[in-house]
Order: sequence, then C-alpha cells, then structure tokens
Amino acid sequence: MTKYPSPNPYLFLILNFFYSYINWMLLAYLPIYLKEINVGDGQIGVMISLLSLATLIAILPSGILSDRLLAGRIIQVGTLLLGLYPAGLLLTTDIRWLFIAIFMGGIGSAMIQVFLTSIFYKTLPGHNTGKRVALFFIGGSLGFSLGPFTGGIILTYLSIAEVFYLAIGLAGLLLLLARRIQETLPLTYSLKDYGKDLLKPKVWLLILSVFTAATHAGVEQASYSLLLKRTLLFSDFQVGLLYGIIGLWVGALAVVSGHLFDRKQRIVMVLSGSIFLSGVFQWLTAYASGVWGLLGIRLIHTFGDAFYLSLNAILISLVFPHERVGGNFGVIHTVHILAVFAGALGSGFINSYYGYQYSFTLSGIVMMLVAVLLALNRKTLNRALVL
Repeated sequence: MTKYPSPNPYLFLILNFFYSYINWMLLAYLPIYLKEINVGDGQIGVMISLLSLATLIAILPSGILSDRLLAGRIIQVGTLLLGLYPAGLLLTTDIRWLFIAIFMGGIGSAMIQVFLTSIFYKTLPGHNTGKRVALFFIGGSLGFSLGPFTGGIILTYLSIAEVFYLAIGLAGLLLLLARRIQETLPLTYSLKDYGKDLLKPKVWLLILSVFTAATHAGVEQASYSLLLKRTLLFSDFQVGLLYGIIGLWVGALAVVSGHLFDRKQRIVMVLSGSIFLSGVFQWLTAYASGVWGLLGIRLIHTFGDAFYLSLNAILISLVFPHERVGGNFGVIHTVHILAVFAGALGSGFINSYYGYQYSFTLSGIVMMLVAVLLALNRKTLNRALVL
C-alpha cells in the first residue's frame, strides 16, 4: 500500500465546512429565488434535479480521476465552478443561462466532494482513524446547519442577492484554503482493480449501510419540510430553528462516535444498533405533535443517524485500499445518489396517496429490518472487516 504524509486534520474540517456551507446555503434558497424571478414550478423542478444530474454525471469519473491526478488542483477548479454558479444567478435571469450556471454548480460540487474525500482518506493515518473521520464529518454537519441558517437570517433583513454574494466570497476563501492541501502522488490503476475491490464481502456491508441511509435521506428530503409546514403547521422560523439545532447536534455526536470506534472496535454492532434506533424514531416522527415533541423525537433519531453516518465514513477507510479510494468512493457515492432518488421518488408516490406520515412509517420499518439483518450476521461481518 502506498504511504502518504498525514496533514493537519483541522484543514480538512475547515475545507469540508466551507464546501458544505456554500452548497447547502445555495440549495436551500435556490427555489425561492427562482420563484421570485417568475420561473415556473415545472422548470424549477427540472433545475433542482439538474444539480443531482450534474453530480451523478461527474461523480464516478471524478472518483477515478482523483486517483490519477493532483487532487488539490482539481479541488481548486471545482471551487471556481462552484463560485461561478451564484455569480451566474446574479448576472442573468435568462432561463438558458440559469440552466448553465446551475449545471456548472453541480459539476463543481461533485469535483470538490470526491477529490476532497479522496485526498482525505489517502492521507488518513493508521491511528486515531475514528477521531479524524469524526472531525471531517463535523465540518460537513456544521456547514449543513449554519449555511441555511445564515441564509435565512440574511433573507429576513436583506435579499437573496446578499446570499449569493456571500457564497461567492466564501468560494474565494475556499479556493485560497485549497492551495494549502499537500498533494499526493497520482498513480494509475486498471479498472479491473476497482472491480476486485468492490467484489469483497465487506464492501457490500458498506453498500447496504449507505443505501439504507440514503433512502431514508431521500424520504426526508421529499417529505420532512412538507410534514412540518402542511401537517404540523410550523412557521418558517420554527422550521429553520429545527434544522439548525439538529445539524449542530449531529456534528457534536460525530466526535463521540469516532471516539467509540477507536476504543471498542465493535463497528458492526454499533452500526446495527444506531440504524435500529434511527429507524424507531423515524417511524415515531409520523406521530409527533408540537415543536418540542417533534424536536425530542428527531434528536433521538439523529443520535442514531450521527453514529451510523460517521461509521459509514470509517468503513470507507477500512474496506478500500487508500490509493484507490477515489474511484471506489465515486461508486459508493453513486449508490448514495441513486438511493436518495429512489427514496424521494417512492416517498412522493406515498405522499400523494396516503399522506406524509406514511413515508416516515415505512422508512422506519425498513431501517429496523436492515438493522436486525446486520445484528444477526455481526460475527461474519466483523471477521470480514478483519477488525
């Protein structure tokens, strides 16, 4: 296995924070902006899906290329594209140019995510793995929480233009920070090598866990806000507050999960337990009432989420050779995107016929069944991981 120098883990935390902050702040308020400039609902749906399409197109090639090219420089190119995305939204309201700007943003986002993740895992040392993965995860969680929260404050007092200006400025800062990445040696591998990696039984544990997490995330993307607004009748402030509190909570819990793995090394049992806990309270979300009742349920639900999402990240460092982690992560993230799409699509169908609560009920049941399956096979899976 090729050895790489171990960089400052806080650099990756900061890079992941700013990437996630920009990405989620723009994603949260893009539909509002498009509605303000009189883009039709159908076109808005196409534009939002274009982000996922661009990411899906770019994710696997980016993963393979991240093993063959200097990752730091490609992250800078991706950051430039991400910065041009809000700039394009500011400069034009022409529908054709808006499509181009949004598509560039999706490509740039995929490049940053894959190349940043690839170089992080390649430089991950053999000790304190869980703690370092947790720090990386915290950066993304804080960005997910604070990006939309900041955007909401700006929109309360200013306008959407200031959200875009902030995104452009932060993209410039991210570009400067990316120059501090210590490059890894690019190597060339046959596609057959990636195929051999993916056929290992321990990889299918990771794929099952990622697929379960992503389908439940798809349900939440399609149904959670609608459940809050249309069924529980929460205000915009209450919705934003819930997102902010939960995002910070998940980030804090990532530290605990990483420390637990480093000390106990019982990853399969912890993984199955956290998925089961998350599934129970995903199911109970359908029966929540009131802000504080829902917050309590979602805090316990995301307690499970935080553990198994950070453990998924740790699994990536265990099951793949570090020198080929880029291409393999591209495959795993492709599974993630397709599973989110499947969860959202299925949830949309259920919502239209039965209501938002039933999506959470079914999602929770599926998660509990997967957790039981993992627990029953924990000895075999632990041996496969060679813990």
